[in-house]
Amino acid sequence: MVSEASFENRQYYPLQVPWAVKQTIKRWFHQYREASLAEQFRTFLEAFLTSLPTTQANFLANLLVGHVQPGKTITQLAQTAEMSLAEATLIQTDLVCQLVQFIQQEQAPVFTTLLAGLVNSPVSQSALQTVQAYNQGQSLSTISQRRHLKDSTVREHLLEAAILEPLNAFDYERTLSPALQTKLADIFDQQSIDEWQFDQVAPLSLEFWQFRLYEILRSKQDDQ
Repeated sequence: MVSEASFENRQYYPLQVPWAVKQTIKRWFHQYREASLAEQFRTFLEAFLTSLPTTQANFLANLLVGHVQPGKTITQLAQTAEMSLAEATLIQTDLVCQLVQFIQQEQAPVFTTLLAGLVNSPVSQSALQTVQAYNQGQSLSTISQRRHLKDSTVREHLLEAAILEPLNAFDYERTLSPALQTKLADIFDQQSIDEWQFDQVAPLSLEFWQFRLYEILRSKQDDQ
């Protein structure tokens, strides 16, 4: 909407999103629409994308839709990157969670208002239920069966919570044992997190979401 408005374009195909989401965005747009909104949004997006590793920034930028820019689907990005759709979806969820966290840190009303529905916790209620079951000791397969969720959705929920919740609110050692963390620390010794690559942990046979979980853990430990 911001992109099209900056070109004074009133005729375009809106994204196919739930009705409630459309209404929320419309109210937000009419509240903050002004001459500088497009510039504020561009500056904000540039700041966020610059904060990400280049591969992640490109991934998210390719999903964006704007004036004469239809954006790519998650399926197209998965094919281009030669990864599974489940892995690409995990990356997308991870980036959206990072975006929410970035908006919270900015504390600019024009952006934080977009998070109006996240009053008590930035984590979705469904993800909170998944994490509660996980912290109680249930296996991922059990959670998937009992909650009638796809395995990939359970993993997305755990990453969402790990990113957005405080460090002590998530049981990292359920998936990342102290011994495994030691091996990972040895592999990434003397490297900054931005330099880590998934293929470096190939000898450990980790799944991508476990690698990402370790990145989140180390990032939060470094911030303390």
